[in-house]
Amino acid sequence: MLEPVRPITLSEIRDARKRIAGTIVRTPLVRLELGPGFPDIRLKLENLQPINAYKLRGAANAVALLSDAERRRGVWTISAGNAGQGVAYAARAAGVPCTVVAIETAPAAKLDRMRALGATLVLVPYAVAWQALEDRAYPGVASDLIAPEAVGRLPLRPIVADLVKRRRAAVPLGDLFVTLDSVEWGVGADYLVHGFIPLLQMQQTVLLEPAPRLLISDPETRFIASVRRLLFQERLELEVRGLYALERGGWFVLPRASYRLGGNLRLRLGYLALGGSRNTLVGQFGNNDEVVMQARYTF
Repeated sequence: MLEPVRPITLSEIRDARKRIAGTIVRTPLVRLELGPGFPDIRLKLENLQPINAYKLRGAANAVALLSDAERRRGVWTISAGNAGQGVAYAARAAGVPCTVVAIETAPAAKLDRMRALGATLVLVPYAVAWQALEDRAYPGVASDLIAPEAVGRLPLRPIVADLVKRRRAAVPLGDLFVTLDSVEWGVGADYLVHGFIPLLQMQQTVLLEPAPRLLISDPETRFIASVRRLLFQERLELEVRGLYALERGGWFVLPRASYRLGGNLRLRLGYLALGGSRNTLVGQFGNNDEVVMQARYTF
């Protein structure tokens, strides 16, 4: 979520002017001669900037404010032309990788100019670009997913050597996810066997920043297993789900039954049993076994 709009102070403007002085052109302010009886109008000739637009100013300031970790990760923007050129120009001047999620119908001249400035372009329809703007993320560019460029900067040889020699290796996840304080990943598989659907999963949470170890260990690895059976033309679902936290021994078991009434209403009844160390996320609630009842209506 974006921070609330606030007034910009004069000192902030002066600081930004110093930061961008080596990147932008100090353009002239000229009077527009319209003759007697017209108001005094002055033109700031930002068309004299290297990208022919004022948007280089904000881009240069944003790049100048990046931390070292953010510079290694690179910058990105969404643009149909001028903003993308501004970010690409400022990023090239600072030696920072740049990606532009560009609207595919943008003028070819502007797309070519962004490429010439060193930007990697991801061409998308207008609706996709607008959604990325609202989400402040685009898969593989700026989201919880890792960009291919970030993977390319991993020290793969030392990691593989440690795996072969010690059967474990430290992976610098913090350099890949510079805006996050933790990462959770997992793998799983299910398969239909004689009407039963067993599922096996493994999940792991890794803390990227120092944090109180009140709820989870670092890392915390969890194994999840479940089995489901559908009966009566899939109106009745029987399921047993369980979880075990490897490092500290927390666990839960949840048997439940679910019945669909009509097309949109589903009723569920189950019993949740929890246990294990109180130093785990699950174990915090070890004395809170409970009956679970749920009615769900889909529309």
